Amino acid sequence: MTTPSLIQSSRSHLAEAGMDYLGHLGRASRIGGRLLVAGGACLVHGLLPGLFTTKASRTVIKLHEEISSAHAPGATERMWLEFEI
Repeated sequence: MTTPSLIQSSRSHLAEAGMDYLGHLGRASRIGGRLLVAGGACLVHGLLPGLFTTKASRTVIKLHEEISSAHAPGATERMWLEFEI
C-alpha cells in the first residue's frame, strides 16, 4: 500500500475543508499567529507571574469557541483544524 503524496494529501484536506489554498493559508496563519502570541505571553508569565495572567487561557478559550461554532450544525462557514502537539 502506498501513502498519498504531500500534494494529494493537501488537495484532499482543502477539499474536505471546502477552502482554496490562499483562504486556508490565511486562516491557518491567523490562528497560528494568535497561538504564538499566546505562547509567548505564557512563557513571559512563567518568568514574571504578575504579567499576562489570563492572555493564554483567554486566547485558547476564544479559539475553541470559534472552531466549535464553525463545526456546529448549520454553520455557514466550515473550519477544519488538525494539529498534533
